[in-house]
Amino acid sequence: MPATLDGEAGFAASGTGIVLGKSAIWIATGGAAKSRIFRVGADSAWSTVNSPLLSAPGSGIFSMAFSDDTHGIVVGGDYVDSTRMTQNCAYTNDGGKSWMECESNPSGYRSCVVFIDDNTAISTGRSGTDISYDGGVNWTLLSKQGYYSCAAASDWVIGTGRSGKIGRLKINPNQQSVPD
Repeated sequence: MPATLDGEAGFAASGTGIVLGKSAIWIATGGAAKSRIFRVGADSAWSTVNSPLLSAPGSGIFSMAFSDDTHGIVVGGDYVDSTRMTQNCAYTNDGGKSWMECESNPSGYRSCVVFIDDNTAISTGRSGTDISYDGGVNWTLLSKQGYYSCAAASDWVIGTGRSGKIGRLKINPNQQSVPD
């Protein structure tokens, strides 16, 4: 396994920094000079790739999700400046070998991301919750209600947050617009 960088860590708040796929494993990191993804495939050795997310102490990748072994999303950003809307999201279409910054980002730091189906994803953090209908390339603010962790099953997303807050959201992936 590649060596870690000084200050590099896997942020654990949402429990979504490690993904076990059918033919690969991914581990997301932050907190160092580079935010990275560690990857190992069934037929390859461990490797790392730098992400375009913000890289600094208290910043980096906080959550990762894959819809299959090819398409994935990482979110995070700056934990201290939770409204910063740059360098907080990236996506891959090649199994994590390369990552591209999102074209329109989530509305601030995000601590959790989940796929609802192959294309629809939800991302949440202290400052709100966003939805993407195109595999994480573009994001739209869904609600200013934020959560720290999330999970999805079928068309439901459950979020947990500060002071015992629990929320649930029913998603219609065919809607392709943000509900009122």
